[in-house]
Amino acid sequence: MEQLRPTIPKIGREFGRIERALFSLDWLLDKDLRQRVTAGLNRGELKNSLAKAVCFNRLGELRDRSFEAQRHRASGLNLVVAAIILWNTVYVERAIGALRQQGRKSTKAYSSMWRQCCQHSQGSRVLRSN
Repeated sequence: MEQLRPTIPKIGREFGRIERALFSLDWLLDKDLRQRVTAGLNRGELKNSLAKAVCFNRLGELRDRSFEAQRHRASGLNLVVAAIILWNTVYVERAIGALRQQGRKSTKAYSSMWRQCCQHSQGSRVLRSN
């Protein structure tokens, strides 16, 4: 049994390499997969940008000494970011509904509105202008 212990992690690493190689092949062959992954990465980056804009106090650093205090502050930041994202989502949905009630069907206008809302929530116009 002692001789098997070092080989089990090696087997796990080899399976990981195989999985990574298969994913790389899928990535190269499937344009839709690349677009979905890129969209997911962009959403994550937007959320991080928003969190950075919201956490302007202390230059965005958590300087609390205890782990509990750091976790508490980070949880509060996540709550504020989630509330902003939720508010923006509800606001854009209502705005698009109002546009549809007016008879407008242009998806270009909707995507433009959504981009402006995302830029607004990132703080590019609100927090940095003050």
